[in-house]
Amino acid sequence: MELSKRLLAVAKLVTPGRKVADIGCDHGYVSIYLAAVKKCPKVIAMDVKEGPLSHARANIQKYGLKNVIDVRLSDGTEALEKNEADTLLISGMGGRLMIRILQEGLARLGFFEELILQPQTEADAVRKFLRENEYIIVDEDFVTEDGKYYPMIKALYRNCVNEVILSSQYPDCVHEKEGTYSLLQEDLFGPVLLRKRPEDFVSYMKQKKEKTEEILQKITQPEKKKEMQDYLEQLIIVSKDL
Repeated sequence: MELSKRLLAVAKLVTPGRKVADIGCDHGYVSIYLAAVKKCPKVIAMDVKEGPLSHARANIQKYGLKNVIDVRLSDGTEALEKNEADTLLISGMGGRLMIRILQEGLARLGFFEELILQPQTEADAVRKFLRENEYIIVDEDFVTEDGKYYPMIKALYRNCVNEVILSSQYPDCVHEKEGTYSLLQEDLFGPVLLRKRPEDFVSYMKQKKEKTEEILQKITQPEKKKEMQDYLEQLIIVSKDL
């Protein structure tokens, strides 16, 4: 199974051996990769639309993975039962929708040990939600595909974190290096990304700074201008280290 650069980066964040619920699975490519390559013992591929699910079923059949991947029609985690999955994977949707799915899922099913998230928008809101709901962002990645930038997040439930494993496997985790950046900066730009500084992320930050400066020159509304100035100030501060 050959994945796009974005989907491959998302899939690689999943810890091998996990039972995974792939929310918004689309045609099932990530689910198939996880079952075939990452050796996940159980994957539940879920989507809110029947159209993508029919393609997912056909693809799963093609790769002979019907016994490993369960396909379900579901709005978020609606069709998921408690303890069926320890990893929740959500990619390719807006941050606010992602937060809504997480809120509903956590309220109904309790915590998931591992969250793999790839928000298309408002990644800062997603990071803040995780921080406020006892999740530690232990890893992040950032890739460019077809001219678009994609941040992705791996978070572990705080009560499931082993301190020894955390320090050895995730050396760039904020939990181990608190105080370098403010919580606002970590939410805005990514706590692990600010430490790992992948090439695509550094390129994005430079481009974002230039575009923000250009936009700021054109804004006349006081409130909006102040908001943009505050954002640019944070961007300039963290960019000095990149």
